[in-house]
Amino acid sequence: MVGVPGRSKACSTCRERKISCDEAKPRCSRCVRSGRECGGYKRPRVFVNRFSETQLPPVQAYTLSGTRRDPRHGRWTVYIPDPHTVSTMSKSPDLHPAEQQQLISRFIQGFCPPMDPTLRPSERIHHYWVYCLPSIHGRSHVLDTAIMTLCASFLGRIMNDEVLQQRAISVCGEALRSLSTIIAAPNFSASDNVLAAVMCLGMAEVYSVPTQPAVDVGWASHNKGGCELLVSRGPSILRSELARGLLLRFRVTGLSTAIGRRKPFPFADEELRQISKAANQNYYDHLMDALVDIPGLLHDLNDMRQAGAESENGLRDILARGKAVGAELRRWLADFVAQQPSAWHCVDGPLHPGPYLFHGTFRFHNLLAAQAMTHFWAGLVILARCYAMCQDMSRGVTDLDEDVHVACMQLFECSPLQVSRTPWGPQALGSHFADMICSAADYFTSRDRGISGPIILLFPLWIAKDVYANMQNHLSRLKEVFCVGVFQELGRRGMKISDALVGLSTKQP
Repeated sequence: MVGVPGRSKACSTCRERKISCDEAKPRCSRCVRSGRECGGYKRPRVFVNRFSETQLPPVQAYTLSGTRRDPRHGRWTVYIPDPHTVSTMSKSPDLHPAEQQQLISRFIQGFCPPMDPTLRPSERIHHYWVYCLPSIHGRSHVLDTAIMTLCASFLGRIMNDEVLQQRAISVCGEALRSLSTIIAAPNFSASDNVLAAVMCLGMAEVYSVPTQPAVDVGWASHNKGGCELLVSRGPSILRSELARGLLLRFRVTGLSTAIGRRKPFPFADEELRQISKAANQNYYDHLMDALVDIPGLLHDLNDMRQAGAESENGLRDILARGKAVGAELRRWLADFVAQQPSAWHCVDGPLHPGPYLFHGTFRFHNLLAAQAMTHFWAGLVILARCYAMCQDMSRGVTDLDEDVHVACMQLFECSPLQVSRTPWGPQALGSHFADMICSAADYFTSRDRGISGPIILLFPLWIAKDVYANMQNHLSRLKEVFCVGVFQELGRRGMKISDALVGLSTKQP
């Protein structure tokens, strides 16, 4: 889902009159002077289906033997494969309900790590929400086609089944057309079924074509659209267990999207912040609360740098906001350690044969603790980079340099390792916490983590890779190569979005 029309930031009244707008908030001065009612700056959200009829592959159906037959009688079927072939399934978009349930079961089995019976529901990673897919399947056409898109995309990539991948594209087009019709309805409201459908379509993009436009138009746009639909629901979203879970899931995926794009995050809005706090279930959810202000911080800092308007007051404001986020993160860490005193430990020794790049290998009590700590370190990395940018733009203002030093020492207290207390600059500090993320990569990519482990790693590992890419030394190049190698390995496992993350960088030319 993408915003339409173009890039004009004028109010709706000035756009309609086709005149320039001074973009004053909350109402533009031109409208006020002319006595007209200013239509405001909120842009309409229009669903755009990137799969046009000409792009969709023709639907082909197959018999149990795998030979083509009349597509008018096509349905998705399951057959016993020839042992000499890679493909295990052949699909067409009208799979019978029992066969759809079988496909969903195969997806869940491959996607999630084994369920730990000792964990309460609130202690499980958000990816376990897919366990509800069999129970919500059959509620609506848009939800069913979105679920089938996710399952077919995942299994097609994991099994290297090109036929199944093509079926995923076809059924995705059907899901998008259905979603477009629903959203265009005059009295549209974002039901649980619609939210679940958007989440499934966004997750399916992880296994789509590995190009940056696909990431921007697909995964990122589904997350952005899903967040906007959540805003439209308001507090009523807390009344449904499914919607509450999707709220927490969209907050995670939407946050990483907003950070990557350096755009303000809707969950930083006070009303939505309070709603999401009420939905929190565990320590990882509370960590997300502490991170929601970071995208806005990046956005304002980036705007200041691009405009060449580095003012001392502006930089002080950025530093103050950054230190406030840092204080929230330190409070979160103290609470987390009190609740989970043995959540992780470090095994000394090189992570892999070759150069001794990192301090060792991290091991965690469970996947939720691993997710919490790596995303915590990613937040510290981003703050350190914000401080480094402030330092670069301060042009040697002495007291600003002192503020940066104080802020860095506060972040240093969050290090899980016993390292020298020699004054750390923001760049070295960012690299230090990036090393923590890389030291956890082996844990996440272990085969017994399912696909959920690698998915959790994607965002923090990209943050680490981007830190190394912006540093000018040989050791950082080796660490960047390590990150790229992990992404490439995940791409070979079927996570095509990781291939796009290899080339995604904020490095300045």
